[in-house]
Amino acid sequence: MSERDKKKKTNKNVPENFDVHKARLAMEKEMAIIKKLAEEREFESEDELEKYLKNLMSSGGLPEWAPSGPLEEAQEIIYQAWDMQSKRDRVKEAHRALKISADCADAYVLLAEETGQNVERALELYRAGVEAGERALGASTFTEDVGGFWGILETRPYMRARVGLAQCLWDVGKRWEAVGHYRDMLRLNPSDNQGIRYALAASLLELGEIDALQGLLGQYDEPTADWLYTEALVTFIKQGDSPESRKRLLKALEHNRHVVLYLTGEKSLPKQLPEYVGFGDKNEAITYVAMFGIGWLDAKGAISWLISVCRSEQTMRQAQTEHQDIPEAFLQAFESKNKTPQPPKGKSVTIYTFKVSLKESLRVWRKIEVKGTQTLHHLHQAIFKAYERYDEHLYAFFLSNKPWDHSSEYGLPDPESDARNSREATIDSLGLQEKKRFLYLFDFGDNWWHSVQLLGIKEEVSKGRYPRIVESQGEASPQYPDEEA
Repeated sequence: MSERDKKKKTNKNVPENFDVHKARLAMEKEMAIIKKLAEEREFESEDELEKYLKNLMSSGGLPEWAPSGPLEEAQEIIYQAWDMQSKRDRVKEAHRALKISADCADAYVLLAEETGQNVERALELYRAGVEAGERALGASTFTEDVGGFWGILETRPYMRARVGLAQCLWDVGKRWEAVGHYRDMLRLNPSDNQGIRYALAASLLELGEIDALQGLLGQYDEPTADWLYTEALVTFIKQGDSPESRKRLLKALEHNRHVVLYLTGEKSLPKQLPEYVGFGDKNEAITYVAMFGIGWLDAKGAISWLISVCRSEQTMRQAQTEHQDIPEAFLQAFESKNKTPQPPKGKSVTIYTFKVSLKESLRVWRKIEVKGTQTLHHLHQAIFKAYERYDEHLYAFFLSNKPWDHSSEYGLPDPESDARNSREATIDSLGLQEKKRFLYLFDFGDNWWHSVQLLGIKEEVSKGRYPRIVESQGEASPQYPDEEA
């Protein structure tokens, strides 16, 4: 699913084979048993309940979960299904749970995770899960328990379904609808046990809603890369290169010096996001850039400002000599002349020039230059920008120049697809020759087909940013047919 579903701050020293998701569900089940025991026995105080639980644990543990009613029975099936090794068995049990109770939101969550071959199908299942959760909770819960969601165990399946729905809505381009869900989930549960604030912050940044983002940042005071670096960026967007924006950036660097290396491209993001994240470590930097990197790239001048601050060598050396209050991590990370996202001065790189034409109108084309060290995903992003699109959708390259030839397909990672990963496929690695033609498909629903031809390959000193659009002809068609041009 979406890259926004990140694992937030957890203990990075847990065992390698430890499954956080399963552990949390097991704990949730235990809490449900304890709650039921408390309701049945009507303890007079918390001390009395605690003493009773200690006696239970010393004599063999909590009793088995005894569901009362169809919904609890269905939920118990899902608790067990999540612990099963076989995907087929998990899906089978989810369907069995729904036959017992159609209001089991977690059954839809499990099906979305396991059978959502595409984002549209997953969205449909998550939406059904949200509707099931609303039925199960009843209207009064959404007025009487606002502010305490998640603390109430019965709300958790609903909240799991709703965050999945929001992520899918974002992925299909319904971004404001997704933001609406994120905001409302924080209203229901401002303590934010699910980490909704991170997804909302990244969303507001990409949408350019800087005032709203600043307000959100002010609601949570936390020493994380997510907050510190984003606060620095927001200050730069509002004030430019000011003492305050530099102060915030230095504070962020002191917390985690690894972030800049990934933001500037000195280090590439890994194929898979880390399972565990620690404060100030590389994993935190990776998850931050995966979520907020687009916002940094879209903010005019932000990356250049970041580099200029980090590479003010004269200032840093003077500060180091005079023992001024500049973080040591800052000096270590950025003192070297090699810490730069651009090739060293005078070093040439391979530049590929592509002509990308709309299949429906070959007179409409764009010429795009890409570095050989960049990937097909970078080329996709350049085409997206060149044709003035604004809603992201699935895409694929077919290097055989044959539509739907899966043997030559490159796209985004998908467990249900055999397509190779476009984020890993550098242009240099493809062995392309001049005049080579291949196909690019954008949006598997509206099917925007493009013809791509390699016009030339040259070695030259890298100048400026790549990919870049160097020439164009014809007006870009609106992304959706019913839009006005």
